[in-house]
Amino acid sequence: MSVPPHDNLNDGAAPPTGWVMPPTDPRIAHAQAMQAFERGDLSTAERLYGGLVKAQPNDPAARFYLAQVLERSSRAGEALDHAEQAFRLAPRQPAIAAFVAHLRRLAGRIDDAIDAARTACALAPQDVQ
Repeated sequence: MSVPPHDNLNDGAAPPTGWVMPPTDPRIAHAQAMQAFERGDLSTAERLYGGLVKAQPNDPAARFYLAQVLERSSRAGEALDHAEQAFRLAPRQPAIAAFVAHLRRLAGRIDDAIDAARTACALAPQDVQ
């Protein structure tokens, strides 16, 4: 089966299922990465979120989602690095604080995990059960 040249794909039709078009807008890359993550294609999600982090190193959302992909890929240590950077960039986001707490617990950093969990609870007391 031959693949049409890239310029022939610009006819407005949706790409075939499973294709990942090179994103030209960070929002497209994020949407493609999220779709890949949701369907369990962690390598594609990691590549796309990694590209977003490289292009926009101060984007806490890109780092947070890359951390989730890495944790799901059994790479919690790498995930913690990105999650903590996301937390420094967005210290008032309870979801990031809670994920940092989870990753710190996995790393055996219990006191640090408790601190992050307390922060998450303080930021979103309505979510505490």
